[in-house]
Amino acid sequence: MRKRLVAALVVIAVVAAILVLRWRRVHTLGTPSAAGGSPAGVDHALSPFESAFDAPDGGTPCETAYNAYRALDERAKEIGKHPPWTAFPDRNTFLARCGALPPQEQQCYQPRYAAQNHPVCDPVFKKYLQHNPLWN
Repeated sequence: MRKRLVAALVVIAVVAAILVLRWRRVHTLGTPSAAGGSPAGVDHALSPFESAFDAPDGGTPCETAYNAYRALDERAKEIGKHPPWTAFPDRNTFLARCGALPPQEQQCYQPRYAAQNHPVCDPVFKKYLQHNPLWN
């Protein structure tokens, strides 16, 4: 009887230790590191996309898109990540390429608009999957 009680207590202690270690690991992701003060985890990795959504509106849909993607590009470089394109075009080139698109497609290149209008914008992005007119 005493051996069973000791064995049960050992099992409970091991399970408790595992749960505590897992809880600590899960709840410390995304918190600032002590050394550099920069956050780790998903929030840090997605911060370029957050910058795109926080970018100011422009006077046209193309200017808004430019502001968003420029903010994404700059933030990605700040944190040492590669942006989703090989080279970001200069402002005039971007605006000229964007301006050549139909008005609905110009709207869809604005990240905030695209996030709220998937039924309209998803086909636009599928259309340009192999050759994006803004970057290629």
